[in-house]
Amino acid sequence: AAAMETDAPLSPTRMASPPPSARVEADPSPRADPEVHRPAPGSRRVLQGAELKHRLRRIWDVFSEHAYAGPFRRPVSKRVAPDYLDVIKQPISLADIAKKINKGEYSSPEAFAADMRLMYNNALTYNEAGSDLHNAAGELLVLLERTLAEADTFLRPVQRPLPNMLVCGTPGTGKSTLLQQLRALRPELTYIDVGQEIVRGSFHCGHNATMDCYDVDAGSEQRLVEHLAPYAEAGGVVFEYHSPALLPERWIDLVVVLRGEAAALRRRLEGRGYSQAKVQENMDCEIMQVPLQEARESFEEVLVWEMASNRPGQAETVARLLSGYCVIWPASHRTSPHDTRLLLSAANPLPP
Repeated sequence: AAAMETDAPLSPTRMASPPPSARVEADPSPRADPEVHRPAPGSRRVLQGAELKHRLRRIWDVFSEHAYAGPFRRPVSKRVAPDYLDVIKQPISLADIAKKINKGEYSSPEAFAADMRLMYNNALTYNEAGSDLHNAAGELLVLLERTLAEADTFLRPVQRPLPNMLVCGTPGTGKSTLLQQLRALRPELTYIDVGQEIVRGSFHCGHNATMDCYDVDAGSEQRLVEHLAPYAEAGGVVFEYHSPALLPERWIDLVVVLRGEAAALRRRLEGRGYSQAKVQENMDCEIMQVPLQEARESFEEVLVWEMASNRPGQAETVARLLSGYCVIWPASHRTSPHDTRLLLSAANPLPP
């Protein structure tokens, strides 16, 4: 397989939907409607240099790791197809594209997309219709167009005036308390409870009476994403949801995963009147660190902050961190957690 030369391990762009029956907690006492508005999307900027290379590598990974990638990874050899170069005048493979990415030869996403299309169209031209390779090339070409359409905003990210943040964690870890504190510090941000939006907009496939929650299938998720997209593109949105895997990666600039100590979390869940089955499911989720693992699988690790939410005052401390992050947002964009916290300590000193 063609190997990409990278300075650090890369995770493929998240293209698949979350599990088909993601659950939304049914809130017996819904809070006030989130302050949602639909401002016009911000201006876009064209990616260049190292950032463009990084983004293209991640799309390349999707196709290099595909089940049908084998025949496309290396140039077609004369031994396998003696007349190939007589038919195909511009041969290209995933390995060739990888080299061009690494050397910085692509000046735009369009140039990269043109080479990817050329590779699959070559296979369609050379191989007989109905053959395995012809069918594979056709499927991959369709996937490429879908991927590029999904990645349009990703390749030309919105130049957000303020970051988008996702606050997630097992139910009962204090997400609502944290956002109350943050709202007092940053009233100009838009706060969206994704669970409430799912219920209010019927972005689900029905109520699960056994677990007292709403099930979200792939179709419902797609409608939800389309509904939330204008807010995400405008920037300055704080999304609250228990699962980090639901929202597209390109929307989020910082993920905060709240963690709760087991005994305190159990008391909170039982205090909500949850059934023992629902309490135990959430306890197992927290003990197995499911939200944290999902966050690390769904987003670049530098974007994921794990924060304790057990003692009085911790929510205020985290809220001040997030408020400071907004202040230093341009300088902190996708830096390491250590470097970002150094910037935060200078802009917004915190108690030990």
